[in-house]
Amino acid sequence: MKKIVLLLFVLVATSCSSIANNKMFDRFKDRFAEDYERITGKVIEDWFWDIPINFVKEHKGNEDALGVCHWHKKPFENFNYITINLRDWNTTIANEISREIVVFHELGHCYLYREHTEDFSIMRKYVMRHNTYFWNRERLLKELFKEVE
Repeated sequence: MKKIVLLLFVLVATSCSSIANNKMFDRFKDRFAEDYERITGKVIEDWFWDIPINFVKEHKGNEDALGVCHWHKKPFENFNYITINLRDWNTTIANEISREIVVFHELGHCYLYREHTEDFSIMRKYVMRHNTYFWNRERLLKELFKEVE
């Protein structure tokens, strides 16, 4: 009986997301969903809203990363989550455009299952300059969502 109770406890505990969503990122998720729906003509799936985004002090083993998508292949979408380096958020990517690039890039991994590319894309491994993104935003968003259409 104790083993069954313990097993149930472990299953319930591991099925719940241990990463809470920081409301600061909601505006980026709203923009991503609006752009996704505008460009693809499709409604964003419900599980998108369950992808938590939160800050970490550092990404162990990936210290240079501004953000990381921790993802699992389908059908386990509800286990995906994103962490953003707090120090970089306040320094390297301290403007709204750069922040959007990083969050959209990580949502590209966690929601669209996009990999890094060498093309002119939000999915490049390294963050592009914010003015390049600003002047090419529509083109870059169409490229980001291309496989969905």
